[in-house]
Amino acid sequence: MRHVRLAKARSGGLLLSLPLLLPSLIAAAPVLAQDKAAANTAAASGDVVVVGARMKERRERARAFVHATGIARGQQPAARWIVPLCPKIVGVAPETAAIVHQRISTLAREVGALLAPAPCTANAIVTFTDDAPGLTRRVMARAPDQFRDVPPPWRDALSGGDAPVRWWHVIKTGDADGVPPVSMQPVFVQVAGGIGGGGLPMGEGGVQQRYKEGAISSQATRAIIGASVVIDVNRIGQRNDAHALGDYAALVTLAEFRLATPPPPDSILGLFEETAPPATATPSDVALLKQLYAISLDREAKAHRRLLAKALVDAQGRRGR
Repeated sequence: MRHVRLAKARSGGLLLSLPLLLPSLIAAAPVLAQDKAAANTAAASGDVVVVGARMKERRERARAFVHATGIARGQQPAARWIVPLCPKIVGVAPETAAIVHQRISTLAREVGALLAPAPCTANAIVTFTDDAPGLTRRVMARAPDQFRDVPPPWRDALSGGDAPVRWWHVIKTGDADGVPPVSMQPVFVQVAGGIGGGGLPMGEGGVQQRYKEGAISSQATRAIIGASVVIDVNRIGQRNDAHALGDYAALVTLAEFRLATPPPPDSILGLFEETAPPATATPSDVALLKQLYAISLDREAKAHRRLLAKALVDAQGRRGR
């Protein structure tokens, strides 16, 4: 919206008689009216074009961001934590572990995820290791049910490849009214091979689904009850700042991301890209997670993607972008 500042003209003491002035004003009125109408039309047209183009660009950028994160991919609705989060950091010095723990806890509070009061039983493990593929393969062998919701191509990337960070989630599936009131605490398996080793959460068996009528609600909900993040210290290169790694670990702990190549721009998820990445979680990261922790779980994947993209558009508008 344009704000026009009006200034009063001064006559400088010159007085004109009304009878002499009226004919001139009457004669000029049609011209002035046409000029004003043309100016208004041009201004309105310009505003529509500029605002419309900006809004279209924001929507396209938001949809691309959500797509690149891989959240709510295909027909699979998004998942989020429904039990209090209890992070545990293993394999690094206590001062580094404290920073990473603090970054995860801070972001969880900011976006609306529940945090368990200390002391608590860990259900979100961040492990620093010098052999991420080997560690992951050992977990797969000992706790295969933990990877039940991990697609085969992603599973292969977890057990091999050269990713500096890899992660997976333990998912509980329930009916459209919410997850049934059963024990949510995942079992743990002790795994050696990290720098100091650590416990990783095991998955639970599935639950019987009930179906809810209605076109808006989906047939089932998906909820995160455990997460594992494995950081390979031999592959992170120069991206070894504990604060940045903590924010990266926080993001992939709080949401079931399946990153595209390249990852979304303007996101800590691009921490390991060639170009200068953000050093902390960005406003777009926070806006997406806030919306994830506010939406109803019993919605179709496309509805989740639309709502997440809308939150990003709104955030871009508040930042004037």
